[in-house]
Amino acid sequence: MPQNNTEKLFIKIVLLLFTFFASTKLFSQDLSPNLVVGIWLNESTKEKIEIYRKGDYFEGKLISGINIISKDGENFKLDTKNSDPSLRNRSLYNLAILTNFQFQEDSWDDGKLYDFKSGKEYDAIIRMKNNILEIRSYIGILLFGRSTYWHRVK
Repeated sequence: MPQNNTEKLFIKIVLLLFTFFASTKLFSQDLSPNLVVGIWLNESTKEKIEIYRKGDYFEGKLISGINIISKDGENFKLDTKNSDPSLRNRSLYNLAILTNFQFQEDSWDDGKLYDFKSGKEYDAIIRMKNNILEIRSYIGILLFGRSTYWHRVK
């Protein structure tokens, strides 16, 4: 019995998805949980972020950058864009912008990324490939997120 076009399309999509996921797993790297620990330069190369282990979680804090120092060069800027008014007086220096990431086989997942420039927090996942971090932030669905890439400094 001949298949109709819808059935053929469905079979092609299933095979394509199977091939994609099988090859992704096949070529994934074995990662150590602590591989993410270190000093990283964000994509704009304007801030350095120190990622460290905190118990079973991984976090990252701002440690330097032109966007966290006031115009006079003497003081650190404050978290003035924060949606919580009670947090707007905290310094951007040492501010945790990555929180609660857990290592999951080939990524650091279930964490949050705080964007101090907008004052918004996003769900996020961290992946590493060739010693470059991909931080993918999203609201609700990973597919519709945005990625940024960080390079190791130390």
